[in-house]
Amino acid sequence: MSATADVSRFLKSLQGVTERRLNAARKAFNDFAQMVVTNAKAITPVKTGDLKRSIMATKPVVNGTVITATIGSGLNYAIFVHEIGPDKPHHKPPGQWKFLETAMKDLDPKFLPYMRDAINGAG
Repeated sequence: MSATADVSRFLKSLQGVTERRLNAARKAFNDFAQMVVTNAKAITPVKTGDLKRSIMATKPVVNGTVITATIGSGLNYAIFVHEIGPDKPHHKPPGQWKFLETAMKDLDPKFLPYMRDAINGAG
């Protein structure tokens, strides 16, 4: 699946981005990633607590107009717990499958307003 959009007006608006705004965007992105981590940990299935403790976000990396951070766990079994359906016994509330995906989807509607407010506040 592919999509095409003319983003030239948006890119022109970014030409006035100051270093202060870029730093504000980087900080807001990091703070938002930490909110996702917190929400994911709240619904991560727990057997020993290792998986929950291992969830983290990398520091944001800026490459041109793109900011990227990775949220997840380095534990080799994390993907299996994330993807095993809700009928398994270790998914007792509040733990649930798709804990990372759910946390991201729940916060998604707040992302753009959060970033906009942080960048605009940096003037």
